[in-house]
Amino acid sequence: MDWSVVFKILDFYKIPLFYRNFIYCYLLDRKVVFKEETPEIERDCHKGCPQGSALTPNMWNIYVNRVLQLNSDVLQAFADDLALVITGSVRKELELIQMKHQSLFI
Repeated sequence: MDWSVVFKILDFYKIPLFYRNFIYCYLLDRKVVFKEETPEIERDCHKGCPQGSALTPNMWNIYVNRVLQLNSDVLQAFADDLALVITGSVRKELELIQMKHQSLFI
């Protein structure tokens, strides 16, 4: 989930500024921490869907709503996963079909 896209979608649906600011603050200063090695690795996080919040399923639904409305025969969705399922006889055909449908996810 690209957060810049989330805010464009919230603007599109004319979500009041109060709620957009709340979501912005909720996502602000998020970090990803990998703790398996002795020096733990920490990185800023600007994408993804935070887990474990009552807000998260609603954010995800708003985010994927446009894609799901397309009712495409190449798109499969379950819970918080989306899959582009295509077939082709050769690699070039698969690449062309994939590029055609890639805009669904951007």
